[in-house]
Amino acid sequence: MIQVLIADDHLPVRRGLRRLLQQTKDMEVVGEASDGLEAVELAQQLQPDVVVMDISMPNLDGIQALTRIQEKQIPTRVVILSMHAGADFAHLAQRQGAYGYVLKRQASRDLKPAIRAAWRGETYFAP
Repeated sequence: MIQVLIADDHLPVRRGLRRLLQQTKDMEVVGEASDGLEAVELAQQLQPDVVVMDISMPNLDGIQALTRIQEKQIPTRVVILSMHAGADFAHLAQRQGAYGYVLKRQASRDLKPAIRAAWRGETYFAP
């Protein structure tokens, strides 16, 4: 079972992601964070296999939170979720150590494969 932490500042998005992931037999949502600081704290407490993290959040954005997770050597892999389709954002996420980059508008198609790839230690950067 892949344990997933969802980090997004919009409650409706978190609820939708939870519903999407609950439809699978191999994933379990173990927590939700509403900003980057909370995402880092929960990642440290829960140590999920994968954190699905919005790139644009208050307090710490997704890239800053990813960096803190790595600095604290929390054994989790991060998949960035974004509304930004520009390649610059995906390249930044990849350079910072993200295992995946998925556009919000394509989450229903790309998020589950991205989580599975990250869990296996592979990368998934949606076109």
